[in-house]
Amino acid sequence: MSQLRKLNIQFRLLLCAHHSFRM
Repeated sequence: MSQLRKLNIQFRLLLCAHHSFRM
């Protein structure tokens, strides 16, 4: 469960970074 949560956070961070890069 902890691993899944970590993956979710990493995915969210990546998505945020991608959005910022696009902007």
